[in-house]
Amino acid sequence: MRGLALALTAILLLSLWVAPVYGEGEVRRTEFHAYVDKKGIQVHLTIRNINAAIYERIKQHRSIITEHTIPETIVNHLKEDGYEHVSYQDPSITLDDESRSIHASFYLTGLDVVSYGFNFTSATKVYKVLTKWRLYDIEFREGRMRILKLNFSRYYRRPVALWEKIDYVEGGVVRKAYFFNNTEEWELNPICCIVLPADISRTWVEIDTIYFEYSATPWHKALSTPLWVITVLIIIDVAVFLQRRYGWKVRGGRPVEKAKTPPTATRVSL
Repeated sequence: MRGLALALTAILLLSLWVAPVYGEGEVRRTEFHAYVDKKGIQVHLTIRNINAAIYERIKQHRSIITEHTIPETIVNHLKEDGYEHVSYQDPSITLDDESRSIHASFYLTGLDVVSYGFNFTSATKVYKVLTKWRLYDIEFREGRMRILKLNFSRYYRRPVALWEKIDYVEGGVVRKAYFFNNTEEWELNPICCIVLPADISRTWVEIDTIYFEYSATPWHKALSTPLWVITVLIIIDVAVFLQRRYGWKVRGGRPVEKAKTPPTATRVSL
């Protein structure tokens, strides 16, 4: 019996040595801050207070995590889910030895990330923002060995429609934002904040999709009224009337009256 117990212990220790897996207990906080504009989203991800042993391993093997690791993972998952028009730009990553933290940033863009349409009722542009990028897990691996996994699909699974809508103040500028602090993950305390442009007129959420719009411009207001349609119809009617009444045709950009046919002379024999 004692031999069996020793054998099981040896197997357990061997399995841990071959494939150690570190989870959220090795990290004390993850924070997403995302700034939305008309063309995409500037994403900042901070992983704080990483376990000292894990942090040293990452430092020794920088190939575990490069500036492309996180954005490529997100973009690849989005494309697998059918979002073809998505890409990333300007990736960067820094390590802070004092706080044992990793800060990554990148610009997520494409028609599937931020798109817009026109609301003819309010004469405004309505922008649509994809937020699914926050739900893909990130893994750091050294060969076949998984060093660290961040379960974003669990941390931020609550629909954005249930997040807190706040006034986000930065540099004296107030912006509307959607904020979520997952207090259920009390050891990790995940935070995500999606900040919208400063000059929007209103915003709303449908499940996980954010919408926002700008105030209507005078030009858009004019387009939304039937006056311009009536004006075009009047111009067309006048042009048709003149063409029928005077037989005008347009040549070389100028209206030219159709040439009149001279009367035909008839010979009379006496």
